[in-house]
Amino acid sequence: MNPTIRAELTVRVASIESLPTIPAAIRPLLDLLGSPTDDVDMEKVVESVALDKTIAAQVLRVCNSALYARTGVVETVRGGVLTLGLRRIQEIVFACTFCQSMRFKDTSFDPLVFWRHALGCALVSRKLSALIEFPNPELAYLAGLLHDIGFQVNAQIDPERWKQVVQEALATQRAMLDVETSVLGYTHCQSGRILAEQWQLPPEIADAIEFHHMVDEEAKPSDLVSIVRIADLLCRMRDMGYGYYEPVRVDLMGDPAWAQLAKTYKKLAQMDLALFTFELDALMDEVQAMVDEIFGVGVAAH
Repeated sequence: MNPTIRAELTVRVASIESLPTIPAAIRPLLDLLGSPTDDVDMEKVVESVALDKTIAAQVLRVCNSALYARTGVVETVRGGVLTLGLRRIQEIVFACTFCQSMRFKDTSFDPLVFWRHALGCALVSRKLSALIEFPNPELAYLAGLLHDIGFQVNAQIDPERWKQVVQEALATQRAMLDVETSVLGYTHCQSGRILAEQWQLPPEIADAIEFHHMVDEEAKPSDLVSIVRIADLLCRMRDMGYGYYEPVRVDLMGDPAWAQLAKTYKKLAQMDLALFTFELDALMDEVQAMVDEIFGVGVAAH
């Protein structure tokens, strides 16, 4: 990142009065991400969820929803955690807390569209990671969830020009990144990096936020950056992008991110890409249902 842009963005992001610190409920789960699933203390997960009444309520709401056709009502946080499992609890906690923490000031960019893309990218990142045997699929999930967090930063540090970015992107069907560059002089990748550093997120996640659109072979992107880039492209190919048609031609197997991963993960070459993308249709349906269930129509009012 250009030092001048970095310095300017650091000052502007730090000056946002409403800028939150990373939610308290996230910290314990961030620590749990580094542990094998079998070693996770579920009681600590219950405690983390119970710290936030809103999250606890959402866990119970999802647990008792049509997504889980249960015969009896689950009334306790512990019961909800055990019913949903660690993976789904992480999805709810991350989605709820980041949605509460970072909100668009206006409805120029539909929050439901944003969160569907974010959660979709998170789930595809984790699924792809598991298929190629990347050692930390949950880290890939979190990187995918947060890769576009800079959009919300931009909406707060320059709301009028951000609105112009959205309107121009919708009208011209240009890539959001290109419109940001021409209108703002910086992108969500750069402002998102600054927020990630202020939140003290793992450096690998900060890299994924900054570089997921700027992968080239000479830069030798990390495996995590490459995974998030591919997941982002797949979501946009499956009509789960930014709410408008982007006339972008994508050659996944010819993309530098794919080439980077193929050097380390031999299973990528063995993967049936057509079957994998077909399976994403069911995953996208799950994302749609999950976001609607967690946020409901009321998210647009935030």
